[in-house]
Amino acid sequence: MTSSCWSSVLAILGGHAPDDEQRLGEESKAAAHHQRLLDGWAAGGGGVRRRGGGTVACGGGASIDDEERERETDVDAMTSSCWSSVLAILGGRAPDDEQRLGEESKASALHQRLLDGWAAAAAEKEEAKKLAAEVKKLTAEVEALERAVAEAGAAREAAEVKRREAEARAEAAEEQLRAAAERHEAQVEELRRALDAQEDRDARIGELEEKIRELNNASSKWRFF
Repeated sequence: MTSSCWSSVLAILGGHAPDDEQRLGEESKAAAHHQRLLDGWAAGGGGVRRRGGGTVACGGGASIDDEERERETDVDAMTSSCWSSVLAILGGRAPDDEQRLGEESKASALHQRLLDGWAAAAAEKEEAKKLAAEVKKLTAEVEALERAVAEAGAAREAAEVKRREAEARAEAAEEQLRAAAERHEAQVEELRRALDAQEDRDARIGELEEKIRELNNASSKWRFF
């Protein structure tokens, strides 16, 4: 049990600073002394001293229970002493442990802040990549729209040129139509005048024919006389 106790002590104190090694060595020596006493009692080579003084012989059946109780008492005492030493050592190291824990807590907090900062930077970098991709996409769309507007402007200018050309051709055709209409009106007027003149001539010819008939009739009357 004592060996197990000190094994636990060594396991607990395994992470302590080197300034406790001397104290641990002294406690280990005391534990070894207690262990030798127990080994001597188990071998039956001597007596075991009572806590109140005197020894009890290992022979005789009447003293076996007393020896057993004495052994349990000594083991309990050694165990209590062992754990008292443990508590004393741990109690003496508590401020240092608290300081070390505080430093470790600070280091852990700093490490966590660094991790948080790294995560935030990574998130910002990823967000920047996304924004850059979005900006690139929008830039491409704007350039496409600008090209479309430029093409539409060129098409509009070409259409305007064609419209002006068509208007010019329409004006020329209208001018030609007006000239043709004027010529037609002139021809119609000329034909009307010619028709009027022809009617005048026909009327004059009719008058002359009537006079000729009258003259012929008069000439026939004079021929009978």
